[in-house]
Amino acid sequence: MDVVELNLRPAKTKIIYKIPLALIMPVGTRYKHLTPYLPVTIRSAQYALHGSKAAGKAVVALIFLYNTTYNFGWSGLLVAYSVEILPYYIRARGFMLMDLAVQVALVFNQYVNPIGLKNLGWKYYIFYCSGSQLN
Repeated sequence: MDVVELNLRPAKTKIIYKIPLALIMPVGTRYKHLTPYLPVTIRSAQYALHGSKAAGKAVVALIFLYNTTYNFGWSGLLVAYSVEILPYYIRARGFMLMDLAVQVALVFNQYVNPIGLKNLGWKYYIFYCSGSQLN
């Protein structure tokens, strides 16, 4: 599997799950969102410390599991919740601010996460999990 295909698979997974799952109200979204991170952290540590190929493959599989649980819990709620809570006269402005926050998060994930993973290795997942709890 080449790098391009590996990078495109999460996007394909999101497209498959986003539309139907936007209609499902989440139950325990924090737990669905964070459940895969403990195994990812453990397997990443095993791969980094012992060089286990099985642990490395498990990390890749668990990242795809994370994307699936993310789509179950949060994907459809970004638009639905912001539109639902905002009064009509400020809905466009609020939606723009929500979209700006999403774009900033995407830039962070695209450029900062690789630096953090390079410098901290598997320990970065602990930092990332802690930051996710602040949502």
